[in-house]
Amino acid sequence: MDEQTIKNLILDLVKTSIQSELRVVRPSRGYDGRFKPVGGSGFTKISDRINTGLLYNSIDVYYQSDLADGSLEMVVDFGQAEYGYWVNFGRRGKLQGAKYPPLSVISKWARERKVGQFRDKQGRFVSNKTRDFLLQRSIGEYGIYRTDFVNKGINKVMDNVIYYLGVYAQEFITKLLEDNKIIIKVGVGSRPI
Repeated sequence: MDEQTIKNLILDLVKTSIQSELRVVRPSRGYDGRFKPVGGSGFTKISDRINTGLLYNSIDVYYQSDLADGSLEMVVDFGQAEYGYWVNFGRRGKLQGAKYPPLSVISKWARERKVGQFRDKQGRFVSNKTRDFLLQRSIGEYGIYRTDFVNKGINKVMDNVIYYLGVYAQEFITKLLEDNKIIIKVGVGSRPI
């Protein structure tokens, strides 16, 4: 197996591993890691991070040559799924000095995600506008906990790299990690030629 084939297989393994991390079902948490209470019940909602599949399908992993010293960088590109940044790194809430997210973005997300109707204390359904406001307030107050799915995916792939591709590939990806040569691009959507 030549060097270029090994590098391409590493890209495929990393992309698949990052995508599999998005499928992991996680509890709803605030930016500081505390579980979010849902509807006063004290229980935390468990959910996945795949909404429309845009982020999952937009993930692209490729090498970019650094012109200064000729070395390579591994790029994880979210393409048009700009919100991938917030899914990966989290979003601060009011407690950390951030503003509320725009209601229009929350409304669009709730429609796409087909978030069900909420009920008030008397068991009556609340309007979509009220539901959207409650979602906005939750994110605005508590924030969103980081999933760190990119780094988790890269770290999980190390065992597969060693098993399938050998020590050379392990040294290659370890060097990329040590030299901070793995970067994340958000909303770029175009791969260099």
